[in-house]
Amino acid sequence: TVGTVASNAAVHEKLPYDSIKDYAHVSLICKTYMVLIINPKLPINNVKEFVEYAKARPGKLTYGSYGMGSFAHLLAASFSDTTAIETVHVPYKGSAPALTDVMSGQVDVMFDTTLSAMPFVKAGKLKAIGLTSAVRSPAAPDVPTIAESGLTGYEVFAWNGVLVPAGTPKAIIQQLNDHIRKAMLLPQ
Repeated sequence: TVGTVASNAAVHEKLPYDSIKDYAHVSLICKTYMVLIINPKLPINNVKEFVEYAKARPGKLTYGSYGMGSFAHLLAASFSDTTAIETVHVPYKGSAPALTDVMSGQVDVMFDTTLSAMPFVKAGKLKAIGLTSAVRSPAAPDVPTIAESGLTGYEVFAWNGVLVPAGTPKAIIQQLNDHIRKAMLLPQ
């Protein structure tokens, strides 16, 4: 994803590309908001309780992610910094194994997309306590935003877009952008 191409520069010392100089941006495709999910056996019902619980147990709570340097990893680390909690990162090779370990209690919490997490929340295998969006999601209308849970103004999203190699003629970039915008307006 474009977001990963952009964030890799902050995570890795040496990359085979320069995320600014080697690409031209064509179009934003979507923003993806995340949901903070926990093992349902934890005695936590909301973000405020989660932060209090974590502060009472510095370095004891674990959070899963779908990989070192992934958006979920950076988001959880940033959330820990913002709330002044100390948590331990457990990286996985993908979302599915991380979700499995949150459900089983091997890992305590995780940020994941609503698309992959909400079926497990609805089945009672996970508990959703906060969304990273500014407003509640139609995909999870009963889950409060982290902002409404006390972190005023909190909004974080991953984003995807289209890039082309640097030096691509501006007319081609504009033509691609026009086609993408038209396609994005189609109902299907």
